[in-house]
Amino acid sequence: MRILFITIFSLALLSLGIGVAGTPVNPKKWIDAQWAAIPAKYRVAKPSTKFPISKTDAHFLAANYDPIKRNVYINETYHYLGQQLSQCMGVGNKIGNWFHFATWASLSAGDVINGKKFRELNLFESVGALTLSSCGVSMSEAAQKDLFGAVNAQIAMEMIPLGKAFLKEFCGAGARKDWSAFSKLMSSTSPADKLLIKGMKGYAEAIDTKNYDLKVEKIALASTLQVFSEQTRVDKALGLVFNFDTPGGFGSGQMKSYCTDMGCYVMNNNGSKTSMTLSGDVSAALVPRELQSIQEPNLGALYRRNGVIFTTCPSPFAGTGCSDWSSLSQRKKYLGAMFRGHISNPDLFGNPHPNLGRQVPNLRSFGAYSEDTVNEILRRAVVNRYLSK
Repeated sequence: MRILFITIFSLALLSLGIGVAGTPVNPKKWIDAQWAAIPAKYRVAKPSTKFPISKTDAHFLAANYDPIKRNVYINETYHYLGQQLSQCMGVGNKIGNWFHFATWASLSAGDVINGKKFRELNLFESVGALTLSSCGVSMSEAAQKDLFGAVNAQIAMEMIPLGKAFLKEFCGAGARKDWSAFSKLMSSTSPADKLLIKGMKGYAEAIDTKNYDLKVEKIALASTLQVFSEQTRVDKALGLVFNFDTPGGFGSGQMKSYCTDMGCYVMNNNGSKTSMTLSGDVSAALVPRELQSIQEPNLGALYRRNGVIFTTCPSPFAGTGCSDWSSLSQRKKYLGAMFRGHISNPDLFGNPHPNLGRQVPNLRSFGAYSEDTVNEILRRAVVNRYLSK
């Protein structure tokens, strides 16, 4: 049952290559078509329609594409964007960013989408764990797969075009680094939009920051604002997971607390494992030196507002454990602490699909391949993942 609730974290959080072959599609028409195809109750707010969407991304991120293979494509793309962004900011494989954390959240979401979590849940149901099996399964298995698939896709539809456009504008040969022009392409109407704008600006500032300590603080600020933006954007959809029908006299509040206590977040890389219980305070043992004391005023203020404070390492971030994962404020506090505590965790940097990495050794982009070839690569990756479990 514990493994089921990794997926709750995955939904909340909840996305290769920059140069992609094929003529870009019309972003507005494509976004409008995808949102029309997604059930209204699962929709989040539309992203900006001003960033280019490649033909390849449009094909593999589409709402009607195979959700399992789409999830693999999202995971690989998030991983690649995270690696490229860290390189661009001059922190290599030492400091992660939102795309690294999102890779692992999306990877776990994939275990709902492909049914693995439900196969494991059935083991608990078979031994009569009625109360446990009732946690989080007021939605049918099919409905949960649809919900996780829809939200996983919608976040990627926003973040992949945004991430690629950011790298083109601020990194590599010919980068213009024109924040004013770039920011005008972003949506700016909702609270989630405004958080995301501030987050991307933090990455842009980090690129040219010479002081390494301050650079890391700006990356932490940007990553935290980005995850707060997505938490805000998916909050309504996440609430559907916690819309409990509570048997046996359990109150909804009790069930939310109990299910949060059973939840955990896991990252795996090269045989190592990082496991965090959602109801437990986030450990500060892995906080990098640069984030043990905060000089960047906006980051310090953000941490204070959300209770992400510790005194002496390796003490935990006191009070960051959740009692109700459906609470946006509790999720923000937990995730703010997790990003601060694990932004330099080596488990962030491993390829989520090593078999796929061997099949596409360059991993610069799927754009060099035909859609049929990419479909076959993704099909094999899905099969390999099933066989490895």
